[in-house]
Amino acid sequence: PSASPGSLGHHAMAWDAVRQEVILYGGYTGSAAPGGTWGWNGNTWANKSPAASPGAVYHHAMVWDSVRQEIVLFGGYRHSSTSPINETWVWNGATWTQKSPAVSPSPRYSHTMAWDAVRQEVVIHGGYTGSNYLDETWVWNGTTWTQKLPVHTPGARNETVMFWHPGE
Repeated sequence: PSASPGSLGHHAMAWDAVRQEVILYGGYTGSAAPGGTWGWNGNTWANKSPAASPGAVYHHAMVWDSVRQEIVLFGGYRHSSTSPINETWVWNGATWTQKSPAVSPSPRYSHTMAWDAVRQEVVIHGGYTGSNYLDETWVWNGTTWTQKLPVHTPGARNETVMFWHPGE
């Protein structure tokens, strides 16, 4: 394609089912974190240039929320900071909006996120604080985060992948 987000690592991507495109956000070039929002329609990349965005973030996670029809982004590492963040942002196809829930997971990066279609909520597990690996499970209902305390967990981990399975 004539345009592209360039060489990035530690970015996140999610499918936007309403607009039928993959959205890529953030990432790290090795020396900078450009913080751009890009859309891939199957043929070409387009820089979305939204009015608001999460900024220079990498090691974050994103997932499509099919009930609220938006992409949810949580956490990551801000390039200008020395610690992870615990911000929640949503993409509506035109811009990013920061949410201010009463309760949020602790700051983290390299966590995993998935959409639970049965319970209709976003699920986060694990991550890294910069000094501790996390064995925490949180869910987002579009308004607030709630910590879950399952009897069995995958254990403390980071840089993993999680998907919802329709048979479970």
